[in-house]
Amino acid sequence: MGTRRTTIWMGMIAAILLTAGSAKANLFGINSPSSSYALINFDDTTSLNPSAVPGTTNYTTSTSPWNGSSFTMGTQIDPNTLDEAKGNLLGQILGPTTYDVSLNSVRLIQTAGNSGYAHLNLRFNIEYQLDSGGLGSQATISPIFTVDGTVQTGGGFAQFGGTIDYYGMDSSYNPYLLDTVVYSPAIWTAPGPFNGTVSGVAINGTTPILPGTVGGNNSTLTLVGNFSFMVDPATMNVATVPEPATVSLLALGGLAVLRRRRRR
Repeated sequence: MGTRRTTIWMGMIAAILLTAGSAKANLFGINSPSSSYALINFDDTTSLNPSAVPGTTNYTTSTSPWNGSSFTMGTQIDPNTLDEAKGNLLGQILGPTTYDVSLNSVRLIQTAGNSGYAHLNLRFNIEYQLDSGGLGSQATISPIFTVDGTVQTGGGFAQFGGTIDYYGMDSSYNPYLLDTVVYSPAIWTAPGPFNGTVSGVAINGTTPILPGTVGGNNSTLTLVGNFSFMVDPATMNVATVPEPATVSLLALGGLAVLRRRRRR
């Protein structure tokens, strides 16, 4: 009975967190039109090993349409340079007005002694469905990233930057640009370990009121993102800082585990 009560209590609080401040959900799904996609590309043809032999890998994996479900490029290793890369994209609705696209388990390595640079690119187009109530004006939501790694000696660097464009639908049901978040390239050049956070800067700072329907059709919010990573030679790891709603739910899960352990 104790475990059951804990589970019920967890569900009630999670529901409150996800519905607080709104009588009904404004974001209720992620569509999968033909224009939506997730794409990850590892290009190592610009890297050379110590014998000046270039990499041969220019590997792309993609999915379209994409409904935000976890999409992964597993570890790819170039046979000539031994450079490697991997990454993951995930789109979610975290609350009535909160959406998220996260880059997870991103890793790019150019092996010490190599020259040139290794390149990793993650791109996406994701469409969030609005309900009849639409979406109120709010600060533009954009992910924050943690970055760490090691720059090798001899003039190496690690670089990360990108953009996210936000689109609504006009009265003719054509997309129009609402805002753009720019992640100016962050560059680390000092030899040795590094770490930090990378945040984007919104050009407008807010997304305007979006109606629930446009021309008899349900309205949408579309995010189009493009992120680029380069290392020369260096190791770089990138992950998305969890949104507050995600952190709250994870904390609730941890509390439930602690309660069960104490009862035992």
